[in-house]
Formats: sequence, structure tokens, C-alpha cells
Amino acid sequence: MLQTVTRFFLQAMLTLSIMTGSAQISAAEMDARLNMANRLIAEIDSGLSTLQDGDVSRYNALSKKLTRAAELLKGTSSREHPDYGPATQKWNELRQQMIATAKQWQEAQQQTQTQTQTQTQTQPTTQTQTQASNDAAPDSRTTNGDEILARYRSDALPSLPAGATNEQLIAWAATLQQLRGEQLQADLATLDSGSIDPQNADRIRRWITGSFQLQINERISRQIAVRESSVRDAHMLADSILAIADDDKMRIYNFAHGENGDNNQNRLATGLSASQQMLLLGDHFPDLIDMELTNSTPSIEAAASRFRDMREQAEQTALELAALPKKERQRRPEFLQSIEQELYYRGSYIGSISRKGTVVVDGTDIGSITADGRVWVRGNDAGSIEANGEVWLRGNQLGSLEDTGEVWRNGTRVGFVEIAEDGDFWIDGNQNGRVEPYSGEWKRAAIVFYFRDMFNDPN
Repeated sequence: MLQTVTRFFLQAMLTLSIMTGSAQISAAEMDARLNMANRLIAEIDSGLSTLQDGDVSRYNALSKKLTRAAELLKGTSSREHPDYGPATQKWNELRQQMIATAKQWQEAQQQTQTQTQTQTQTQPTTQTQTQASNDAAPDSRTTNGDEILARYRSDALPSLPAGATNEQLIAWAATLQQLRGEQLQADLATLDSGSIDPQNADRIRRWITGSFQLQINERISRQIAVRESSVRDAHMLADSILAIADDDKMRIYNFAHGENGDNNQNRLATGLSASQQMLLLGDHFPDLIDMELTNSTPSIEAAASRFRDMREQAEQTALELAALPKKERQRRPEFLQSIEQELYYRGSYIGSISRKGTVVVDGTDIGSITADGRVWVRGNDAGSIEANGEVWLRGNQLGSLEDTGEVWRNGTRVGFVEIAEDGDFWIDGNQNGRVEPYSGEWKRAAIVFYFRDMFNDPN
């Protein structure tokens, strides 16, 4: 958090200098930069209104948008437009609000650290402690209630190793459920019986029914989420496997051969194990489990059974392919830059392109564009960008990327890239797309923005 705050202060100073720098006023019309800056400012304003305390990742995203808005306001040629003044004023208000938020979080963090240190050094509870200290986690060394407190210390909670067996999971879940159920009720009855000093009893009761229960539920939810994710992944893979025709040799080969086959087999096995363990967790925590997910088990089992046969088929296909005469493929020249880039649409981050050309959109690896212009989908050569700018998909020309920055598709101009400036992409009539860093490399991003359907699996 402290690094985040410091970084934002430096960034705020830089963007402030951007806003106060001089620029030539050339027009009274609203250009695309001012238009986009206004949209970003509106997004930041909305984001700050719903920003949760301590949500550092979202704060950083809003900070990046604020910096981008400053760059757009600096570069706009519409400083005489009526919206320019209010936009800069609103930008400064948002900057001040973000600085204040960062300071508030920093002070809260420092206060929490101070309180933690104080609680660590404080001697056993006395009858004269204030109500504020009573709200802290009780000390098990107190003379009253120490036996109860020993069960409810955070460091006493059982841990669950990665790849836990069913027996380990059951033991872990049973212990936590006791502290949520029968053991908790028994200890509350003891606290209510009057056998423990009332002040200590009140403190202990608040701890074991409040913060400690939140800690337990958080641990349980984490383990459930991991297994739910594995089941969903295996279910989607199972649907794909069961949809493959028996005579589709190459698709079976692509799914079941080699490293890809090993990975898919592990995903199915992990999903089956996770589904079984969700049933076990459901016995202990029915209020936290989505039991409908376990209905995926028959489908995953069927896919796993079929996949074993597919692996044998894939091995046979591999032998047949190895026996075919080898054709030497003509080497293509590399004309695209091998750099890492981030993609933005309407001011929001949507994905990236790696140095090797891997394309990730909305968190999903959709394919790759190698330096020689080839477009790959699921390991297959789906199309290409030619050195002359032509865009091909499965043997047919789909469009072109012109040296002027114009983008054509099926005989119609669908976009324009400001290649002489900072590489902004005009999409749907507005300056909606951006790639960072630009560095003169725009053709890979153009495929993602204007020809994304090239990455669709035809099967």
C-alpha cells in the first residue's frame, strides 16, 4: 500500500505538470482526444464513487486512466471548446480526491500496524482495560476463559496442504465446522453461565462469534473456490471432448496427443477429484457449497473414459504422420516487432500481446501472431498478415492493412490507425483503441481490433 501511495504522488505531480504545460490552440471544435478524455474522466468519477477501502488494484487502474486523461487533455487541439475548461477542472478535482484517498489508506495502514504492535506488547487483560481494547482479539493468557480462547486462536486453525487427500479434507472440514457449530454453541453456553468474569466473557463472545468466524469462513471459501473453478474447467473441456466426431482424426490428435493431451487429461482428473471433494465439503458446509456444480460429474467421467481411447487414437495418428514424406516449408521473413504490448479499448485494458506473439483478450489466450505474420489458433496455422499488408484467413484474402494506416475488410474501410502519431486506433468512428507501447508496431493489434474473428475455432 505504501508503495502504491508513493507511486501515485509522483504520478500526480507529473500529470499536474502536464496539465499546466503550454500547447497551441488551433480549433474550437471537439477533437477525438478531448472526447476520449471526457469519457475517461466520467469512468474515473464513477469508479471512485464505488471504490472499496483497500482495493489497491482498482485504485491503480483508475490512476492509469487519470494519467491517460491528462495526456489526452495535453494533446487536444480543442482548448477553445466549451468542454475543455470543465474537463480540466474535473480532472484536477479527481486528482485531489485520489490523493486524499491514498493518504487516508496510508494513515489507516499505519494505525493498524501501530495497534498490532501495541496488542503484541500488551500484558494480560486487566479489569481496567478500555472498551476499545476489549474489541481486539482476546489474549489466551487471561486468567478467565483461557481454555476457550485456546481453541479460537488464528494460529491454532488447521491448514490444508495443496493436493490434499479426501481424508485430510474431511479432518480439516470437521475441525472448522465444530468451531462454527457444536463447539461454538457449547462455549457460548459456558460464557453465558456466569462462571467467567462478565467483562472477559463479553470480550471472548465478541471475538469467537465475530472476527474469528470471518476468518474461518474466508478459509473455507478459498478452498471451495479452488474446487469450483476446477470443476467448471473440466466440465467445459468435457463438453468439447464429447462433441468431437469419432472420425475426426486431426481434431482428436490436437486434443489428445503429447503435452496438450497430458494437460487435458490432468484437467479432467483434477475436475473429477474436485467434484468428489465438493460433495465432502457439502456434508460440512451446505450453506457455502453450490451443489449444482456436482451435477457435472457424470459428464466429466464420460469424457475421461472417452479421452483414454482418444489418446490411443492420437498415438496411432502420430505414427501415421511421422511416416509421411516431409515437406520443407518455405521460411517467411520476419517483419513484425517482437515486443510486449498492452491493448486498450475506450480507455479500459482488454488484453495483451507477448514478445512471442501470444494474444490474450479478457484473460483468455485466443491464439498468437508470430513475427513472420502467421496467425495461429489452437496450434493451427489459421491465416496471416503478409509483408504487403494483405490479411488472409484459411486461404482467402479477408482485407488489408495499408501503409497509410487505413484498415480495409471485404472492400470496405473499417478503421484507421494514426501511425504517424501515437498509434491510436479509430474504431466505430471514434478514437477508441490504443496499444502501449506503440513503437511503430500496430499491425498485430489491428488484427485483434478489426479481425478478431480470425481467432475463432472453425470446428
